Amino acid sequence: MKVSFLIINHIHAQSADAAAIRRGNEMYARKSYDSALQAYSNIENNKNKYISDFNSGNALNKQEKYADAVKKYDEAIANSTDKVIQAQALYNK
Repeated sequence: MKVSFLIINHIHAQSADAAAIRRGNEMYARKSYDSALQAYSNIENNKNKYISDFNSGNALNKQEKYADAVKKYDEAIANSTDKVIQAQALYNK
């Protein structure tokens, strides 16, 4: 399965969300996907939810949890107005 990976570092608001995304990205880079998922689940601001959903989809994909990854990509598509993110999530599905 070909996957487009994008670890998004652009955050729309609170530093708590930025810290959670940064921590998740660090764990993802270390291939600690469960820890990455835990960090991404700590997003508090709905404006940042699509980032968490997209990155969670990538982590789930790496764990070969494809059905769960597709759900997260669908959530990213639904929660984002960013056409690039939507296109990449569609590609990853």
